Amino acid sequence: MVPKLIENLLVAGKCADGAVFVRSIPTVMAMGQAAGTAAALSAQKDVSPRQLDVKELQKVLKEQRVILDSSAAIERA
Repeated sequence: MVPKLIENLLVAGKCADGAVFVRSIPTVMAMGQAAGTAAALSAQKDVSPRQLDVKELQKVLKEQRVILDSSAAIERA
C-alpha cells in the first residue's frame, strides 16, 4: 500500500496490486480501512506512512475490528 518511489501516498483497492485476491470486496474494504487509519495515524504522529509503526497500525485496526488474517475471516463465517 506504500509505493516505492512516492512519499506520503497510500494506495488501496485494485490499483494496489493486480493479484486476483485484491478484487474481492472484503479485501478492498479492509485495505481502504487500513489506508485511512494509516493516514490518520501518520498525521497524528507527524510522520510519513512509510515511517509509521506497522505493529501500532495493526493494533488500532484490531481495535476497529478489522480482520487482518484470512483464517480469522473463515472462522467468523
